[in-house]
Amino acid sequence: MAILAVVKKDLMETMPIERKADQLGDQSERVSHAHANFLKNRQAALHLISTVVSRKVEQFAQGNAPLSPGAQKPLFDRPDLVEFATGSLVKVFGPDYAIFTGRRVPRIPNGDLLLFDQVTRLEGKPGVFDQPASITTRYTVPPDAWFLAHNGYPTLPFSILQELALQPCGFLSAWLGTSFLQPHQDLYFRNLDGQATLLWEPDCRGKSIVANADLLSTTLGGGTIIQKYRFTLSLDGNIFFQGESVFGYFQAGAMANQAGIDNNKLTPPADGSQGEQLLVLPPVNPEQPYWSLPSGQLDLLHPAEVWVKSAPGQPEEIWVKKTNNPDDWFYTCHFYQDPVMPGSLGIEAVFQALQAYAMAKGVGSQFRSPRFKLITGEPVTWKYRGQIVPKTHTLTFRVIVKASVWEEGRWIIRGDASLWAEATRIYDINQLGIQIVETA
Repeated sequence: MAILAVVKKDLMETMPIERKADQLGDQSERVSHAHANFLKNRQAALHLISTVVSRKVEQFAQGNAPLSPGAQKPLFDRPDLVEFATGSLVKVFGPDYAIFTGRRVPRIPNGDLLLFDQVTRLEGKPGVFDQPASITTRYTVPPDAWFLAHNGYPTLPFSILQELALQPCGFLSAWLGTSFLQPHQDLYFRNLDGQATLLWEPDCRGKSIVANADLLSTTLGGGTIIQKYRFTLSLDGNIFFQGESVFGYFQAGAMANQAGIDNNKLTPPADGSQGEQLLVLPPVNPEQPYWSLPSGQLDLLHPAEVWVKSAPGQPEEIWVKKTNNPDDWFYTCHFYQDPVMPGSLGIEAVFQALQAYAMAKGVGSQFRSPRFKLITGEPVTWKYRGQIVPKTHTLTFRVIVKASVWEEGRWIIRGDASLWAEATRIYDINQLGIQIVETA
């Protein structure tokens, strides 16, 4: 089959050490033994992938999993997704996935962070990564969804937009059998980079959001698998959110030796005692729900130290220092057997820092009933080179306020941000911004 040639070529390209050892010849018994083990493991992987692909192609040919866009019955429904998130891969994808039973494997989020109900379309062939592959999912937003009720105004926070768009990428990757490219390794699945643009702000209460994702490329190298995706979110056939993102599969050693974005060349201050202005976080205000920081599960700042640093001729900087809570609700949702703070919530915390800054500066005082709103038509970009896990003690982030201006009846604040886990800078977020507008 064509898959064997493709995977064989990719596996050879990812093993520069073994190729070099082969070229040097029998210089030592150790090198020969290592090379023999490599060839044996590679042959086993090729055989496993061949078996999986053959069975799945046969299943689709028999109509057991229809792939047509017009199929009435979803290919996978909510119970299937819950099973994949926390249960048996065999029950969802078939007996070939028994090789992963009892192991920690890449999952989609569960509980309150599982943000699609159905997989309605899948295109591509499991095990084939040099041909187009795509997915369509559907999610009906509850009118009283927690992320609407806790957002201060019943619109989608940026973090939820990200999760809606990115989670289908993880499911498509699993359905394609990406883990079979390194079947004997326990892999970690992480988002690395992305950019996304909100085109317009929809009212999604009680409506169905359709997510589409296309796999653009798969690259293997140095024990790592990198995949790039393009995505859209639409409502009633109209796209309102779009972008691209990169994911990676990593072995445990790579996760343990992360050096951050810039090898720790830029470190955060120890505290806010260097002449900066301490900013008192405004409490959640039930009397003025539209002019309040998010509450409940979306409250990512309380409690935290927040201060503003000012210098002549320089943009103001917002600094936030917070102690990580290992019992935070999202660790059990993201992911099963692999707890890590979602990068989307790290970005959400930065948005909230901008909101706290605006409230402290009295920016909304010119409005009778102000509210926060995301900026439309401008891409937000992010880069993750590390993770926040339950054992992480301190989070620090900085927002450089690039603009705070009045434009056409609205106040706009824009900034670039960095986030540190302990003393390692792990997030870089650019072009994020908020609007302050009059409540309609």
